[in-house]
Amino acid sequence: FAPGAFDDIADDRILDTRAGAKPAAGSQTEIRGRPGSTGVVSLVVTETTGAGYVQVLACGSNPGAASNNNADAAGQIRAVLAFVHFDVDGRACVYTQRSAHLVVDLQGYMRPGAFEDIVDTRALDTRSGGRPGLGSDFVVQGPPNATAVVSLTANDVRSPGFVQFHACGSPVGGSSNLNVDAVGQTIAGLAFVRFDAQGRACLYTQAATDLVVDIQGTMAPGAFDDIVDVRLLDSRVKR
Repeated sequence: FAPGAFDDIADDRILDTRAGAKPAAGSQTEIRGRPGSTGVVSLVVTETTGAGYVQVLACGSNPGAASNNNADAAGQIRAVLAFVHFDVDGRACVYTQRSAHLVVDLQGYMRPGAFEDIVDTRALDTRSGGRPGLGSDFVVQGPPNATAVVSLTANDVRSPGFVQFHACGSPVGGSSNLNVDAVGQTIAGLAFVRFDAQGRACLYTQAATDLVVDIQGTMAPGAFDDIVDVRLLDSRVKR
């Protein structure tokens, strides 16, 4: 982030349902933050009762148009980052498709004007067609000449591997955005994606898996220095 774009507060736990009853399937649980702001949170689903998704949304709105976190079995713990818009009363809600405990830690706030927080928009969902095979590469459309924050989900994995956003036509394999390691897995992560002048970015999957991409919002010009991804550590490489 550019200086002044992000208000990095001391992490604050704003929800932990483990002290009480587990939220029911199809329920919405309220969280609170600064009125009219966008917060960056760690969103954890734990003690899951089965496969399902978790979505941060405006309280009372209909779920299902996007997701922020996913579980694929009972007894799981899954964590992911999410950008959350708090309404004028400082409220947002966390919807869980399956009964599960929820933990939300607020990590900071985007400064006014640094982030355009849109209603989450689904930019790619391959589940309506044939599952992408090994080494598939897709063009994802987004806002031209912008860096978007996206939720990236691999669904019903058929083989282990990595998933990577990259500039269309550039080599793959220098970094990754999401990794899968078991057949049948569904797992989500957050990524910052640079869209070119035609509004294109490409999504490569080494694994055979369905892919879902939800755009959460875009960084304002100058608010984020979007470099080509650089691998800082790989302990698998012997020196």
